[in-house]
Amino acid sequence: METQVQTFSIRDITLRSIGRNVVNFQKLEQCLKALVRLDDLSGPMSTVEGAVAKRISKASGYTLGKAVQEWLRVAALDETPRSTAQDLFEPWISISFGPLIDPERLAEHGETLNALASERNNLMHQDLANFNFDSNEGCQNLIATLDNQNARILEQLTFLAPAIKDLVELNKWTMRPETQDELFNEFTRQRNSNET
Repeated sequence: METQVQTFSIRDITLRSIGRNVVNFQKLEQCLKALVRLDDLSGPMSTVEGAVAKRISKASGYTLGKAVQEWLRVAALDETPRSTAQDLFEPWISISFGPLIDPERLAEHGETLNALASERNNLMHQDLANFNFDSNEGCQNLIATLDNQNARILEQLTFLAPAIKDLVELNKWTMRPETQDELFNEFTRQRNSNET
């Protein structure tokens, strides 16, 4: 059986590199959109589900740049006291997630994310529009740039991976029937103790 070796032109390699980076930019954007949902949440039990749905809907419309801004806001350690006002006739819920990222590392992370968002916009909206894919030198230079950019995207995905893993685990935990029963029983216990 004869094996055919497929060779790719520099143009093909360039297009593959562009496609790879676009896919990885999408992965980064989706990770950030998921993480911004971790913003603090508080209010009467009856409003929490609607607030979460609204937050998910809002985050799904974010561009990469907006997702970066919101993630950096959520990830920043905020020592501001939370609202403690409670509805006396309904259970009140308050959830706060604090990503433990030291300020120096968060600043580095933010600079890289902002740079990548800008580079993504330039790539998609400017750089490719007039690019000469017939220029071997131009293609080689673009491939080198894209390889460097992709390495930085992957570095940020690796940085975010533990938070995404924790988010997935939290979601699994909250969906377990016994967890929901525990939460309901705790709310019932709290309500009953407030009534007596």
